[in-house]
Amino acid sequence: MKQLSGLDAAFYHQDSKRTPMHVTAVLVYGPSAQSAPLDASTLQGLFEHAVAPFAFIDHKLVDHTMGMEEPYWVYDKSFSVNDHVHTQKLPAPGDWQQLKAIISSIHSCRLPMGKPLWNATLVEGINELENCPRGSVALVLRVHHAVADGMSIARLLAWMHEDHDAAPATSAALRKKQPVKPDFFKLWQQSSVKSWSRPIQLVKTLSNLLPRLGGVSEGSKVPGHTTEIANTKTRFNVEVEANRVFGAVQLPINEIKGIKRDVRRVTVNDIALCVVAGGLRSYLKHHGELPATSVVSGVPVNLRARGDVESGNNISMMQVGLATDISDPIQRLRAIHEYALIGKAKTKALGKESLKQVSDSLSPVILAEGIKLISFATMATDLPVPFHVLVSNVPGSVKPLALQGHPVHALFGLGPLRDSMGLFHIVSNTDKRYAISFTSCESMMPDADFYEACLHDSYASLLAACKNL
Repeated sequence: MKQLSGLDAAFYHQDSKRTPMHVTAVLVYGPSAQSAPLDASTLQGLFEHAVAPFAFIDHKLVDHTMGMEEPYWVYDKSFSVNDHVHTQKLPAPGDWQQLKAIISSIHSCRLPMGKPLWNATLVEGINELENCPRGSVALVLRVHHAVADGMSIARLLAWMHEDHDAAPATSAALRKKQPVKPDFFKLWQQSSVKSWSRPIQLVKTLSNLLPRLGGVSEGSKVPGHTTEIANTKTRFNVEVEANRVFGAVQLPINEIKGIKRDVRRVTVNDIALCVVAGGLRSYLKHHGELPATSVVSGVPVNLRARGDVESGNNISMMQVGLATDISDPIQRLRAIHEYALIGKAKTKALGKESLKQVSDSLSPVILAEGIKLISFATMATDLPVPFHVLVSNVPGSVKPLALQGHPVHALFGLGPLRDSMGLFHIVSNTDKRYAISFTSCESMMPDADFYEACLHDSYASLLAACKNL
């Protein structure tokens, strides 16, 4: 019987009505004259056949040890794909503002923790959306972060758009193959053994980590454009509330490649971070809250080996300064590249697996409560915050994608929020455009449209500056 990892379980135990821990992917499909319209029955059939390669579709999590043991996957005997697929329709005119509102509303809702941890909503009636034809529809897919990280969801999305010659087994066909649920006695017995072994494992983990801290300090010494980073709180490092806000900007891939070519020795990730940095600089300056030193982003690092198809989380976290104290966009971009080199050096010195090793050395409930305690401490005291915002790059396909003949015109992403971490960006792409999406809560960002405009202006300034090189 498969269990969650320690890191997976931390997301499971942090979930609440105020802090739902799911990730949302939004795919906008155009109409197709050669194919039947996309509807709920199409999606139901698709996810029914996703059961074989993605067990979480019809499995749920059970926790019989009050958080002392990682939850187990068990088959949900009452599973029906119809309970997880829904439809909504935008009122006229079906524009971007209306689509953002419905996506925000869906993302704000917590997934039922006693059911398989995913949900799909088909939003119809999209008629006025940039780069998308009239009559488009959007698939809003939510998957819990305990189930999947960004790369796991990317694999699911890739599978959805592949041609499957032979129909895989459906949920009904697989029911006879479900593993036997372990009994309570065995669960508690295993939990007791782990409870005794975890302290030993934690001591070993810390004894390996402590000698590396000197290397972390050495890895910070990268000369160049970087300055001191801010460790004071921003408006995004307080308690989050339940209502989410969402926005996004779309950037042509050919223009991003042009920026990379013109500036040289920078990456696409650096460029995305620079756009976010410029947007944050303008937004915080407008509110009179721009720190004198650089705001810092947490950047998830994918640890999956090529061919790794396991669900769950296999990530580390890197700290990257955003150079928000630099007004010139080209200088800011070069500084961010150097901050990224520093972040990579620190991560390498500490060990990419350190986050996973520490997570597996603590009981899930202690780990989750520890994260909450650290968040509370940074909010209530002058303790430095590790990150002000999050920026995650989830690479998409560089080839055109279509679902049963309906082409993908846009792809957006929304991440989970928690106390002291109230602004999450996801960088995604189709074959023609990158998108930088953001998620925050209404109390922290009551003017999400203004922040979206700040991101637009940040990109326009960077693009214009490159033309003057």
